[in-house]
Amino acid sequence: MRKLLFAVMLASLPLAALANGPVGVWSHPAGDRIDLFDDQGKCPVGTKRAAYFIAANGETVGGCWGTARTILICMMFDDGDQGCLPSKDFRWQPGMAPAKLTRWM
Repeated sequence: MRKLLFAVMLASLPLAALANGPVGVWSHPAGDRIDLFDDQGKCPVGTKRAAYFIAANGETVGGCWGTARTILICMMFDDGDQGCLPSKDFRWQPGMAPAKLTRWM
């Protein structure tokens, strides 16, 4: 019984780690990165939490994101920057492709 319980606990670890990680990531060759998360955080209803890492100064700026017809990912950051990027420019976690995002947005 202990072996079974241990196996179940061990199998659930990767899922727990994925739940805290980004569901989508955009990267720039210069090192900038935008991480999209599946939790709302302090964002308005209908949007989710985002983080923009600026490689030049090592700063991370919080923000929010949502989809526009699953073609664009539109974001607004705490420093006032805002804009949209094509959803195809993001690397998505399995099962989080833009067409499926509307199920929890």
